[in-house]
Amino acid sequence: MIARSARPGLYFISDIIEIDINVSLIFSLSQNYPNPFNPATIIKYTMPENDRVKLIIYNALGQQVAELINRDEVSGNYEVNFN
Repeated sequence: MIARSARPGLYFISDIIEIDINVSLIFSLSQNYPNPFNPATIIKYTMPENDRVKLIIYNALGQQVAELINRDEVSGNYEVNFN
């Protein structure tokens, strides 16, 4: 931060540094959007660390309908389109 002094041409420089790190510390799986969907929806999830991700869709009878993801992912925010 640079602040101007009351005297012209004189400035003060602060050694304060502000850092905003937007990192999730927990795994999260968000509600799909739009819901109900026809014919497509977006599924969002957050990975706090590098890990294996397997995202499978099941119907109301517990039968597997689709496997959207089965791979290693690095930490971060993701979204998958299910159509």
